Amino acid sequence: MRRFLILFLFTQYNWAQLSKKEILSNPYNDCARTKNLSFNKLSKLFPLNKATKIQIISFENVHRVYIDSTYREPEPFKEGIPIYDGNKLNVKKTKEVITLNFTQIAELSDLLYNYNTKTSPKYASKDRKCYEPRNGILYLNDKDEILEYIEICFSCRNYKVFTKSNLWDFCEGKMELLETFFLNNGIQFGPNFRY
Repeated sequence: MRRFLILFLFTQYNWAQLSKKEILSNPYNDCARTKNLSFNKLSKLFPLNKATKIQIISFENVHRVYIDSTYREPEPFKEGIPIYDGNKLNVKKTKEVITLNFTQIAELSDLLYNYNTKTSPKYASKDRKCYEPRNGILYLNDKDEILEYIEICFSCRNYKVFTKSNLWDFCEGKMELLETFFLNNGIQFGPNFRY
């Protein structure tokens, strides 16, 4: 039984860790390396030019109920990245926080900026109804204030960008590349979650 459990956990851990080549060769993938911006050029763009720290995080998604002023039907909504005072991360409500080093920041920036939607995708993108984010990318200043962030729901391949830069787009393959990046850099909660 113990061997089976270890084998099961090993296969689950490695399931999402595909190589870039494997991810980008998937015929349903609409993502490709469309740019070749160096990190030196990227570091001059917002938010990289203002951020002193970049973190990847995981957090437990909290379900809440919103009741409108008429007290009619309650609408469920989901609380995303745990933020307080408008721009600070509430670390107590996170599961994992990894502060990236220079090499990791360069790799993440390459994924976000240089991999984008192909000019003529073969397949239409999927319409997704779910959104229960469990992960995020944070760009922080020297006071640990969040300059901008991206919430990610790996389970349904959805995201929300809270940004001023708008320099990248999200394509099918980018979600898989980011999932592998999170796993390879120590974030285990969220990337492996599937409905």
